[in-house]
Amino acid sequence: MDRRLIRLSREPLRHQGFRLFWSSGTLTFLGVSVTMVVADALIITELEATESQVLLVRAAQFLLYPLNTLFGTAVSIVLISWALPSL
Repeated sequence: MDRRLIRLSREPLRHQGFRLFWSSGTLTFLGVSVTMVVADALIITELEATESQVLLVRAAQFLLYPLNTLFGTAVSIVLISWALPSL
């Protein structure tokens, strides 16, 4: 490989902000993945849930994401229109 290409590929890692952003995204992904597996295991072993009950719990977990997006967008619009004078 060309030395310049290797140097450019390592360039983002030299910035602390990028390293923090990348590591936080990685930890978030790992946390969500582990939570899904552990939650299913606990629901099955401790509550003796059926497959359909596990499916309902998993659907409820992911239902929060679109609701959070809609609520966050609505609140942002209200706050921006309230905080900024009309143009």
